[in-house]
Amino acid sequence: MREIEMTGKTVEIAVQAACDALGVDRDDINVSYEVLDFPVKKLFKSIPARVRVTVEEPEAAPAAVSYTHLTLPTTSRV
Repeated sequence: MREIEMTGKTVEIAVQAACDALGVDRDDINVSYEVLDFPVKKLFKSIPARVRVTVEEPEAAPAAVSYTHLTLPTTSRV
């Protein structure tokens, strides 16, 4: 799982910037986001939106193990 926090003037801009940084399409089924802070405009200052975008990566299948190259230990009989 990969995730990144990003800010932007709006939530949409922040989510798109995070998706671009992660190299994924926003419409991908494995992409989800959480709004951490909504944008706020104050008298002399504006606070940007802050989001966390998470990409769920499918787990890789375990590699098949081949036992054909192994040899069994030999025992000597007396």
